[in-house]
Amino acid sequence: MAVDDLMILKATLCLGASHMINHISSNYTEASMFAGEKQRLLQETEELQSSRVTALQDLDSGTQERKAEYEALLTSYLLLYLYELSEGTGDECCQVRLDRARDIVFSAWGEQQGEPDEEDDEEDEGPDREELEELGFDSFLMQFFLYHDILASVTVQRPKSSLISCRQEDASSSPMDDQKEHMFGVYNGLIDIISRIASLRSDATAAPVLQATVITEAVGIWQDIDNWNLPDDGLSDDYRNMCEAWIAASFIWLFSIVYPDRIADEKVQNVVDRGLQCLSSVELPDLLSFALFPVLVIGMACIQQQSRENIDEQLDRVDRFRQFRNAQVCRNIIRSAWEAYDTGDGHS
Repeated sequence: MAVDDLMILKATLCLGASHMINHISSNYTEASMFAGEKQRLLQETEELQSSRVTALQDLDSGTQERKAEYEALLTSYLLLYLYELSEGTGDECCQVRLDRARDIVFSAWGEQQGEPDEEDDEEDEGPDREELEELGFDSFLMQFFLYHDILASVTVQRPKSSLISCRQEDASSSPMDDQKEHMFGVYNGLIDIISRIASLRSDATAAPVLQATVITEAVGIWQDIDNWNLPDDGLSDDYRNMCEAWIAASFIWLFSIVYPDRIADEKVQNVVDRGLQCLSSVELPDLLSFALFPVLVIGMACIQQQSRENIDEQLDRVDRFRQFRNAQVCRNIIRSAWEAYDTGDGHS
């Protein structure tokens, strides 16, 4: 796409310049040269995005031309989202990029849905995952968006209307044979579990007291977490260990929503130990790209010095492989949680 689209090309080069600087940061002259080029490319990409969004209004709904323009804008916004991750700018800047990508996807979904039903009692719900996958966007692009948008809900709480809805039956117990999994967790049910936990948190914070319906839903998710499994054959030990680390993180996050002051609970700390053991066992470098979610959630629940040292080691491994500065953002969040716990805040 970058060869045929100047906006995507400049966004790609901007991301590449940021990543290059991360690798050569010890060479001041080269880093300064790339920094200037990076800022120029960023500004030009944003200008092209703005003009393309304006021009989009003149394209007729439902046409192939409008769909292609949606896809191009989505691609460029996601590339700049990766740029913010590479820069380590933190949640606010990353969220702006991801919000714009979501606006594109939700706009395309809204056009496909047509006029909303006035009697629809789920008008505060976001789109269903299956509906987004039926928009006809490139499969890898949609998986990439789903992965990052759903995981972003772990650190940034959003209203349910901006959350992607995943029904309980969508959380399959094993990877789907007819789908190619470009992004870890998208087709093995784990992303769907995380989406449901994010939705539950939105409900849990909507009232001062935890409602019975929230507890009931939490129990259902816990049962799905306990029942989740992988097929016996065809998957590496590294893949299985990363899955188990995600399962451990999902349990801990859900537990912290229902029991925010019981992070020291023996069951939670046993899950922390199991999750750390699984993370430490992953040797395949490519899988470390998907380790930040379990590292963050498990790390925030570490109350023992040994487990904290283990988390620091896992972050070091991720950082060495990815060379994205958002690993440091993750480290800062974890250490803030440790400080809060150590000073007597059980809600850390």
